[in-house]
Amino acid sequence: LWDTILDLSLLLQDESWALVGGQTVVAHGLAHHAIAPRMTRKSDGTGCLVTSAESMHAVTRSMRDLGFSVEKPNGPDPLYRFVRDADQTSADTSAQVWTAHVVGVTEHLGGDQALARRVPYQVTKGLRSPWVPVPDLISTIVYEAAQFNTDTAEPFAHARDTAFLVSLISDPDKERARLT
Repeated sequence: LWDTILDLSLLLQDESWALVGGQTVVAHGLAHHAIAPRMTRKSDGTGCLVTSAESMHAVTRSMRDLGFSVEKPNGPDPLYRFVRDADQTSADTSAQVWTAHVVGVTEHLGGDQALARRVPYQVTKGLRSPWVPVPDLISTIVYEAAQFNTDTAEPFAHARDTAFLVSLISDPDKERARLT
């Protein structure tokens, strides 16, 4: 999954997307020298990002360049899904499913804040060390808390992630002042 994240960070402009979900919780934990809660089975091989309607074409093109197929959105809240089957010839052999939430198009609570308040985190894996755009800590907390209300499969995973992220706040008064 992290190979795909690093590839996306090289293919997409930083201002066009932000990594969200469980991998962002891990990134914040690493940045604060803390161990994130155990990942859920649902999170294995699952990535999530937010983007704008203007950048969705570039996201789709980049995902196709990385070997993902596009599943057409359906339903009242169209989610854009990208699927790549397991590849036995690469180091990353697991199948992956990515979901893209498009701010202003899909109804995904917290996505607008996640995209508006990005910070770059440098992620190193092997010889690669690109910058990955993630929502700042308070925006990640808002995003994860919002997912608690909407995720019917594992809502308490989001509650656990939210509690972990809150524990990383070093200056609660400063963060409270930033909430809008």
